[in-house]
Amino acid sequence: MYDASAQTSATNAVVNPYTGLGLTQVERRNNTLSLSYTHSFSTSVINEVRAGFNREHLLQHSNTTLESFLSSIGFSQADIDAYGAATGEFALSTFGHPAVNFSSTFATFTNGNRNTFRPLDQNLITYGDTLTWIKGKHAFRMGGDMVYNEAQDGFALNRNNVRGAITYTGTGLAPFTKFLLGLPATSVSTVSDPRPAMDVHNWESGFFFQDTWKLTSRLTVNLGLRYELITPFIDENDLIANFDPNFVDPSTGQLGRFVIPSNKTLQFLDSRIVNFGYVLAGNSGLDVGRGIVRTDKDDWSPRVGLAWRIGNKSVIRGGYGIYYPTSAAQGIRDPIATNPFNQSVTKRNGATPLEGWPGNGVDGISPISGGAISPTGNTPAVNVVPFGIHQPRIHQYNVTYEREIGWDSVVRVSYLGSTMHGLIAGKDLNQIAASDTPFGVTAVDDDGNLLPGQISKGLLLNLAYTYLDQKSTALDTGNSSLGGVAYDSLNPDQDYGIDGYTSKHRFVAYGVYDLPVGRRRQYGANMNAWEDAIIGGWSTTFNMFAKSGTGFTPFWICDDCNPVEPGNIGISSVDAVGDFGAEPSYRPTVISKDYNKKTGDSIWNAAAFGLPSVGADVFSNGANARRNLLFGPGTWGVNLGVHKDFHFGERFTAQIGADVDNVFNHPLFSPDEDSGGGGGTFALLGDFNIRVDPATGNLLPIGQGHPEDIIPNPDFGRLINSFSQEGVDSRRTVRLRLRITF
Repeated sequence: MYDASAQTSATNAVVNPYTGLGLTQVERRNNTLSLSYTHSFSTSVINEVRAGFNREHLLQHSNTTLESFLSSIGFSQADIDAYGAATGEFALSTFGHPAVNFSSTFATFTNGNRNTFRPLDQNLITYGDTLTWIKGKHAFRMGGDMVYNEAQDGFALNRNNVRGAITYTGTGLAPFTKFLLGLPATSVSTVSDPRPAMDVHNWESGFFFQDTWKLTSRLTVNLGLRYELITPFIDENDLIANFDPNFVDPSTGQLGRFVIPSNKTLQFLDSRIVNFGYVLAGNSGLDVGRGIVRTDKDDWSPRVGLAWRIGNKSVIRGGYGIYYPTSAAQGIRDPIATNPFNQSVTKRNGATPLEGWPGNGVDGISPISGGAISPTGNTPAVNVVPFGIHQPRIHQYNVTYEREIGWDSVVRVSYLGSTMHGLIAGKDLNQIAASDTPFGVTAVDDDGNLLPGQISKGLLLNLAYTYLDQKSTALDTGNSSLGGVAYDSLNPDQDYGIDGYTSKHRFVAYGVYDLPVGRRRQYGANMNAWEDAIIGGWSTTFNMFAKSGTGFTPFWICDDCNPVEPGNIGISSVDAVGDFGAEPSYRPTVISKDYNKKTGDSIWNAAAFGLPSVGADVFSNGANARRNLLFGPGTWGVNLGVHKDFHFGERFTAQIGADVDNVFNHPLFSPDEDSGGGGGTFALLGDFNIRVDPATGNLLPIGQGHPEDIIPNPDFGRLINSFSQEGVDSRRTVRLRLRITF
């Protein structure tokens, strides 16, 4: 079977609320070929061979290149050349624009993030073979699958401010006024040695043996074993780099070194990393190749299951197995193929001042030219992936009881569980234990369920209720690439608790009902053809959900925590939620137990929280808010559809109808990860600044003598947005349907 499709769309603004930049353009082309061949050697031996490929081309980009954007706002060619000298000529020809920050007084003119110019191509070649052999009471299945992955991704290309970032600081209207006057910025950031898009490949292989053993007419046992081998990703240009934190230079005593595939890596590697020290993979003695991590060869997966029929109306099923998520290979790839590159350089006014904006008779300058490199905040930051890292291991187990209860209905009660080990999470290797000793102050300042029905008199109805108790030491993120960040890297296990975005109670239902009007139905069996065509033979469908609220972690954002940090921990990567949404951010102290109490138009009580400590107990304070301490709103939604089939002969069918999403237009207030996580305002208590006692160098309690250092978030806990979820749209939408099948 061969399938081809192409689509061009534009639905999301390049930068909100700056609508003048237009909508992000999305260009997609897909080509898929799948082949299969089944051969019967005998009535008991059958072999199936499968092969295919999928080629997906995807490009997301804004509407202007950096050069054309600068020209459109009045830059002369000399000004553009000056700008390109600071960013590199490469940036001028790429889609995108600079970022301008007004210190939160006005909406930041962001750079459009990574999707402002992101090629995202995926090519897969697959092959599989399965042999089935029936022998007595045994049904043996054995075989394997192989997948070759190729990916080109501009995610790495756009890391940091490739096209420049310009920041104005101050209070009130001052930042925006300086910008309007074309004055030099407070600071600017660019990227040294910007890299091209990631171009990687790897292999995924799996081999299995399974025996379905029918011990008796009532008892069947399934036994199986699977072995998986997933190779590290290799970049065609060797643009991968890892760090060996345990290496000690015997001649200098320096701790650590970078490990790179080959000398090809050096042309895009920041000079500060090169000067720190590096070794080629083949000379490292770490038994790694161009992928810079060792292949995990220990992924054995035993499986066992059984089905036991009790009488004529009941059955018990159960099973256990070990699984390895293949997405973990991407989680290993992205940190070492992305973060060592496109290192940011920040400049401020100094002996060489920043130049400001061209105009008023001054040409040949740019707002990111000039300036002196900042003495703080310019140390390269990279990710470290253990060279012998193993794939995460998931143990899954379940037991189900089913019984027919009459009325064409079946009751099913299931228990499903999983235990996961070796999940991907991050920690900052530079973090030091929290203390009262000043640091850096010289800068001045898973269950279940189911009531499935079946077609009876034109009605199909399925109802399911799930009770879920899911806890872990993992983080509030579904980021398959990087996992998440532990709040306290030195004590990650203290975050054991309920997982975010998981509802304890969840009810879902769907159904199909053939309206009893029309020929061959209960009413109107004698209708003529025209009457039946208009009012007969219609069917309705519905699906709905209702679920309890999920957990959210309250947090504060520190606006000026670099290099001085609460707890004197020496890093600015502290993330209260763990989803890379807000760094540095800190959890509040709890000063009252009525934090889940509705207050005004907020579902929570902000007054129940205090500011974080700035001392040695910044992480260990017993009053610190726990992960997912707060519970958000429960929600529900219903979709409804109606349709009718028209048959023209035996081969041609036309279906018309309408689907109404969120038929009651009920707002779905339960926030998603973007709004409820570190990048949103739903659980954000506010921002704060910190101060240092000039006499002692010690951190002062937040806000002491300076209430202006505390900026509460007025939208904390407010239900002001509706979010699409569980297949139900955030608002009522109506779609008309016409489908032709032949």
